[in-house]
Amino acid sequence: MIIYFIVFILSFGMALFAEKFYISKNKTLFIFFSFMAILIPSIMAGMRGINVGTDTKYYISNVFSLVQNCNSLLEAIKLIYLNLNIEPLYTFINYSCFKIFGNNIHTLYFLLEFIMLFFIYMACIDNKNDKNKFSLMYLVFLLLFFNKSLNNCRQSIAIAISLYSLKFVINKKFFKYILFCLMAMCFHVSAAITIVIYPLFNYLNGKNKNFKKNLILLVSIICLCFYQEILLFLINDLGILDQKYLFYVVGGSGNILMLEFVFMLLIGLFLVFNRKRLKIKNENYLMLYFIGFIIYCIGFFSNYAWRLGYFFYYTIIFLLPNIECKLVLNSKKISINVIIIILLFMYSYKYYDINLFDETVPYYIEKNQL
Repeated sequence: MIIYFIVFILSFGMALFAEKFYISKNKTLFIFFSFMAILIPSIMAGMRGINVGTDTKYYISNVFSLVQNCNSLLEAIKLIYLNLNIEPLYTFINYSCFKIFGNNIHTLYFLLEFIMLFFIYMACIDNKNDKNKFSLMYLVFLLLFFNKSLNNCRQSIAIAISLYSLKFVINKKFFKYILFCLMAMCFHVSAAITIVIYPLFNYLNGKNKNFKKNLILLVSIICLCFYQEILLFLINDLGILDQKYLFYVVGGSGNILMLEFVFMLLIGLFLVFNRKRLKIKNENYLMLYFIGFIIYCIGFFSNYAWRLGYFFYYTIIFLLPNIECKLVLNSKKISINVIIIILLFMYSYKYYDINLFDETVPYYIEKNQL
């Protein structure tokens, strides 16, 4: 993980410079350092070997190989969908990358990561508070989810677009929000779950907000309890979902990551106890986090469906950096953000290096790349 941490720190440093120039309204330097903050980890992703990331070999490489045998984009979309059920916009990027840059899959690795990090970075800027902490949000993302994006590539792009589109919910721009939801779905169809966020936020406006929030969480828990029945109804009775989603009903007894579950639970408790110290752009983000946690619990009895919770869980990058308080250590006051970042480094090391989740460690560069 040392190489990852070095890249994260360098990228955070670039974002920190960008933040300073954002405050001083130096647009040119802000854009330059923002570009560098995205570019550095994207290069790392682009140079990686084929076995860095569980799905790198099985999804990215397979799709890229298949599009090379296609004579047109339409043929590629049909072929990839029929063979791998891969969404069209992801196929479009693969096909375009091959046509423009040739048979160099590392260019594709780079491009996919750059797209994802661009939307994440923009979402961080959109959710900055009056103290401009978007660089810290970006660091939290890198520590928690960069390695995961090397594995869950398509879903990570969909999540990034979904997080970016939250600003349209806050600003009540319905059609723009739907447009970006559809874009996210064209990378990973599971992004359809985020469509509920717009009516959810509208429902929470006005009076009795606490009652409404508790009601939503209660309904979420009930849906969790009857998850299998609801999914079967959508597949078999209404036909809204494809038969392939039966795997999430009968695909086993669950494969939840207990380390991640415990982490999410502890963070949730920490956020609740510090909710009055949260200086976030929208107070409903905390509710989204807990909806994500509830969905994640599906993993106790169903394979992989818990990943739907990531679309809400990733709001953690807006929440943690915006807890404003100081702790007294050895008669000196220290920002709680410093403690949080140290703990996130430790968690990232445990998750990716010791437990080897997402199979991104060890990192290596293929010798035959240009």
